[in-house]
Amino acid sequence: MATCFARSFASCAIFLLFPLFVQAQVSSAVVLDERALRERVDNDEDLLREIAGLFQEDQQELLLKIHGAIEQQNCSALETAAHTLKGALSVFGAKAAANTALRLETLGREQRVQDAPAVYEELKRDIERLLPVLAALKAHA
Repeated sequence: MATCFARSFASCAIFLLFPLFVQAQVSSAVVLDERALRERVDNDEDLLREIAGLFQEDQQELLLKIHGAIEQQNCSALETAAHTLKGALSVFGAKAAANTALRLETLGREQRVQDAPAVYEELKRDIERLLPVLAALKAHA
């Protein structure tokens, strides 16, 4: 009887928890392509930690530059800062965030800075999702 209960409980737990596991895997895959990142650094754990740390340090300054460019209606500065951040995000395979940065870069190039505040807020949310994933990679690298 106890074995039957244990088997049923285990089956039930797997049934209930599997969607959470899949969701966690899908969420981190959307935020960051870990396999591509590891290939990019040739599975060098020290290099992975180093670039993750550099991004964690530099991303705030780049976001401030983008925000300043939007506030000052400086299309050229917006294009440049967004392009720089897009490149940094691309290193990590953070496609959603890189695409959002590309949209800001394009708005700067097309002199449409008035449309940038909403995209900037989206980029901040993308990076907020990325930072804990990078921190976890850095800790486990």
